[in-house]
Amino acid sequence: MNRLVVFLISAACAVLLGGCDAIGKTHNYQYFKDHPDEARAMIGECRLNGTRGMDKEGNAVCDAATTAYQSIQYEQAHSK
Repeated sequence: MNRLVVFLISAACAVLLGGCDAIGKTHNYQYFKDHPDEARAMIGECRLNGTRGMDKEGNAVCDAATTAYQSIQYEQAHSK
């Protein structure tokens, strides 16, 4: 039983620390343009959680990720 509790607490701390790391970074269009994998992950998170009721900064991050990823896809499609 104690091992289960320790595991759950460790998992919760890992999730919280991961979230803190993401909050400290600047997530704008250029950041997502330079990191397409993170843009794709953010788009998935925004779709999963929805943006309704999200604050303006959260919506701006979702919009920046979407716009940057669409731009990357456009460039890749037209570079061939």
